[in-house]
Amino acid sequence: MQNGYPAVTGMLLAGRSMGRVIELEGNMKSSLLISLAVAVVVAAVAASSAAAGLTVLPGFRTPSGNIRCFVVNQLYCSIGHSAYGAGLQARCDLDWHGFVLGPAAKGKVYCTSNPPYDMGKQRPSNRILKYGSSFRSAAFTCSSRVTGITCRNRNGHGLFISRQSWRAW
Repeated sequence: MQNGYPAVTGMLLAGRSMGRVIELEGNMKSSLLISLAVAVVVAAVAASSAAAGLTVLPGFRTPSGNIRCFVVNQLYCSIGHSAYGAGLQARCDLDWHGFVLGPAAKGKVYCTSNPPYDMGKQRPSNRILKYGSSFRSAAFTCSSRVTGITCRNRNGHGLFISRQSWRAW
């Protein structure tokens, strides 16, 4: 008995050529890729629409991206990498998140387990504050330098934040 493969293939194809089957498979792959691309675009638009609906809080980040500050009644600043982060974390019962400067109060270390804003409705600005430039919002003025960020309130109290050190007065 001979191999029955040609006979079975002939019955399955029933007059269709193998080239047509391959062509249909190629069309199915193209349709799948187009559907996937449309799904990705829809998801991206939905995500950007959700982000677009958030209120942007006044603030900035340094050109290096290491220091970020924003205002929600008070000025909040955080630093990604520093020589002193572990020491400040040890001082906090909760998570160490940076520094806070009130409109009339001295700057201080900020310990919390929650952000000081409604994450479902607000987000900090991601605007870059170039070195040599200043930021002003409400009672606060911040100056960006290569050596760090200096922020002050109207009463003269303030913060200095850099990768190597920090001060509050």
